[in-house]
Amino acid sequence: VNWNEKVKQINDSMIQMNLNDDLKQRVRNSYAFSWAVHGRDENQHEWLHQISKDLRAEVFFTVNRNLIAKLPIFKGADDFFLLDVVQRMVSQLYLPGDYVLRFGGLGQEMFFVTKGTLQAMNEEETTVFSILTAGDFFGEIALIEDDCRRTATVRSFTYSHCNVLRKTDFLELLEIHPKSIRTKTLLKKMARSRQENSKKVKKISAIKKF
Repeated sequence: VNWNEKVKQINDSMIQMNLNDDLKQRVRNSYAFSWAVHGRDENQHEWLHQISKDLRAEVFFTVNRNLIAKLPIFKGADDFFLLDVVQRMVSQLYLPGDYVLRFGGLGQEMFFVTKGTLQAMNEEETTVFSILTAGDFFGEIALIEDDCRRTATVRSFTYSHCNVLRKTDFLELLEIHPKSIRTKTLLKKMARSRQENSKKVKKISAIKKF
């Protein structure tokens, strides 16, 4: 299926769903970005599903290892643990303006930015805490705390791509790889640091309002 045929299929489907014009355009934009990220030939990676599971895992690991190995939270982690982390990650695409996290929402995953620019903001979205770009990560507090509520709102400023690691998968990996408990310790340390920085920013914001 080529690009034009695929777009026609999507348009026909959205007409049947009776979607409004704004939503239809956002869907088209999202698909166009996905096409650009994953390649024009949507079947170009079909061979990955025709090789053994172990070999496919090795391919994924080779492609993504550098993405996570350089992150401080995985410092010292062995390749077996990193391999499993890569395999558990889920790819997510975001359009400009899309919400990735909302302040106060229940946290169940951590995000690794691979493309684009995102903004972490306060609840009112009047103060930008940080700009997130390729190589950055956020949401790590959710992996180590129970009933974790998001302390910031994160929105995509450009077309963005993130790899997502779910809390359930992370905790399961720690059980499988007990020697990687150091990763959890590093996460706790970084989470505390971010929480402190967030409190400082909130205080400054409150003073400015006053």
